[in-house]
Amino acid sequence: MELLNWFWVMLHSLAYGVVLGLILALLFTLWAWRAGYGWQSLWGVVLAGAVVLVLAAGLGVLLPTAAPALPQGSSLRVAQLNTLFYTAARPEKLAFAARSGAQVVSLQEVNPALAAQLPSISGTYPFQLLTRDRLPMALLSIYPLTRTQAWGERAVMYHVARPALQGGAFYVLQAHSQSPYSIAAVRERDATLNTLMKALPNLPRPLLLVGDFNTVPWDAALAPLQGQFKLAGDWRGWLPSFPSFIPLTPIDHLWASVPHWPESSVQRVRVAGSDHVGLVVDFK
Repeated sequence: MELLNWFWVMLHSLAYGVVLGLILALLFTLWAWRAGYGWQSLWGVVLAGAVVLVLAAGLGVLLPTAAPALPQGSSLRVAQLNTLFYTAARPEKLAFAARSGAQVVSLQEVNPALAAQLPSISGTYPFQLLTRDRLPMALLSIYPLTRTQAWGERAVMYHVARPALQGGAFYVLQAHSQSPYSIAAVRERDATLNTLMKALPNLPRPLLLVGDFNTVPWDAALAPLQGQFKLAGDWRGWLPSFPSFIPLTPIDHLWASVPHWPESSVQRVRVAGSDHVGLVVDFK
């Protein structure tokens, strides 16, 4: 398992390298042509340009939108974004939450500057809870929130007191497992995921699992979700969410307990200042 996960991390790094390599190859070929190295260099420009254009066209199908569409026939909307701790509290991050139209918003890597601005949207989200982790998470809601259980500060479960007339109360398990940048980090991430998977049978329902899992939906570590939970958005739930400038891997996702939310759709939103794509999920 560790070897496979490590291979997956290396594969991502290779993918980034290929994309950057193509761009650098194009720039180098343009320089060579302008320096007068002949028609061979011009053909290199054409070839490199064609490769980049084909790649861009393919990725264009997967690229997120600038803003989510208004909910239509949605009984519940949930938004998810890793805001990137190491950037300033840009207004676009708060705007994503405030304009998402979601009843519940999950944020990871909320730095102190952004946390200080959260009260400014308390008119929209009067209920806000923040973890005390080195990379804090925030859960915002239009309904009352109660923290019910935690597995450290990287995985916390909340009770959302939605009125019965609007569908009734439910639970949200918000997670931000360790980024797998090394073998030790992979082990730490998998330890968190394994702990959560073992706890699943005893957790209350209806339940949503949302956050930056730092792994793909088909990771064997998430296998216990199959049958008990459904990945929101069907095939769109498998689309990449990181890195935001060229999304290559789906590490941000939302799982809904079966059979409580049988139909859902996902919108993917680019948010300035974050290296993740934001998700807006509608449950029908």
